Amino acid sequence: MDRLTSGDLEMLLNTRDGWCVSLYMPISRKGAEASGNQTRFKNLLRLAQGRLHERGLREDKARAYLRPAWEFLAEHDWREHSAEGLAVFLREGELRDYHLPLAFGETAKVEHRFHLRPLWPLFTLDGRFYILALSQKQVRLLLGTRQSVAEIPLDGVPQSLAEIQQLYGVQEQVQTHSGARLGKRQESGIFHGGHGVGSDLKEDQLRELFHLVDQGVREALRDEQVAPLVLAGVESVLAHYRHTNTYGHLVEDSVPGNPETLSNEAVHSRAWEVVEPIFRASQRGALAQWDLAASRQQTCHHLDEVLPAAAGGRVASLFVPLNSEVWGTYDADTAQVELHEDPLPGDADLLDLLVVQTIAHRGGVWAMPAGELPASPVGAILRY
Repeated sequence: MDRLTSGDLEMLLNTRDGWCVSLYMPISRKGAEASGNQTRFKNLLRLAQGRLHERGLREDKARAYLRPAWEFLAEHDWREHSAEGLAVFLREGELRDYHLPLAFGETAKVEHRFHLRPLWPLFTLDGRFYILALSQKQVRLLLGTRQSVAEIPLDGVPQSLAEIQQLYGVQEQVQTHSGARLGKRQESGIFHGGHGVGSDLKEDQLRELFHLVDQGVREALRDEQVAPLVLAGVESVLAHYRHTNTYGHLVEDSVPGNPETLSNEAVHSRAWEVVEPIFRASQRGALAQWDLAASRQQTCHHLDEVLPAAAGGRVASLFVPLNSEVWGTYDADTAQVELHEDPLPGDADLLDLLVVQTIAHRGGVWAMPAGELPASPVGAILRY
């Protein structure tokens, strides 16, 4: 699975020249369904080609424009990735593809900006979290959203206690010394080599395993700012990891029991019960900050004010409605916003633009039902 950082998002946001092709689709990995991935992507390319033709490109030019995507289709190995969805962005010979933990709907957009709304769940503050499932035999790092989960590879991290033993050549070696005296009685004299006897050896190895796991987690989450991390495992094992952990947003509660017997989906379901109250409390705190900021005249809710503020990095927290679109244009040079009731040629979804601008400037975004917003059509707490 690929990493999609706020830097990637900013790069995609700032790509505006020529036609921007955005393709999204779910990925199936089981049996006969997996064979449909290629067909789904091919159908999306045909849709995109038709939309390029509608926007003035001849059919041969439209197909040539999509050549990198056709080459991607011919060369791609769908079995390589454990992701739930695929996002592909193409513009004038340049293609970027991301295998992500979201089961996207099948979407083909051709606009003057990339269509980034399907990526919101990976960046908004009300649903992205991580799960570290730990046991002596297995280590899994999962990325969860409210409705999906996918495994994140931990490069260079041993996956079990057995790998630690192999890595360091630590073996319990039994040495027999005939005629040795133990106390008052004579026995065969069994001694254990390595770091010590039985449980001590295991404790040392467990600490070393979790030290390497923590390093891997820290690297995998190096761009994270606030997403919580939930542990899953037997408490005696988790206690060792808590002493080692250096990630700043480790959740106190955990998913109990041996995670080796649970699928990723089952672990995700139980972990969501742990983090949902945390998200709710955080959302209540953000809404309370709105009242304080409003008293200091550091809020706004009109798009012709909020969009320039977000583009200038002034939005600290943004509240936007779920499942809504606002069509129009935004001129970054003049900071002018023009709204249209229905989309016109050249229009963009201004809510999509607003959210991505806020995220790119490290602001927090809350997507919620319209009735729960502190202001309409959007609410923004300003940094200054």
